[in-house]
Amino acid sequence: LQEMGVSALDVAQYSAYYAFLKHRRLPFGDLRPLMPIIAMVWGNRARDALLALPYLLEPNDGAHPNRSTGRNGWRRGSRLGSFADVAREHFGEIQLVDSVQLDVYTGRAWFLLSDSVNVSAPTRLAGVETWILLLDASRGLQAVSCPVPASELRRCAL
Repeated sequence: LQEMGVSALDVAQYSAYYAFLKHRRLPFGDLRPLMPIIAMVWGNRARDALLALPYLLEPNDGAHPNRSTGRNGWRRGSRLGSFADVAREHFGEIQLVDSVQLDVYTGRAWFLLSDSVNVSAPTRLAGVETWILLLDASRGLQAVSCPVPASELRRCAL
């Protein structure tokens, strides 16, 4: 890069995608203000950690048999946490996209993804599923949509 300068940098290529999202608690139209952020999440544990916010996941030690447990031996804990706590633990498994247009009535979200993110492949790593979540920046990046498999993303033109 030092020898060739800025001309060695390739321009990033982007493609537009859309997905239909379903709200988790309140309808999207009732969330005011709403600052939508798309999270591409690789793996069930990272997905579950984002869905558990504002609580952090804890390992299921069998001491609390009445609490709901996740499929991976993790459960929503009693400690409060932030998106930064989850991102610190799952740094390589979460990618945020802030160029999101959302129709709050239909749940259709349009956004740009770099072509380096291979959404057409069913997995980023062998055996790991990719998920799409809508986060709200005005609510501390908490998930406001149900997770959607990345296989439901459709390419489009803006």
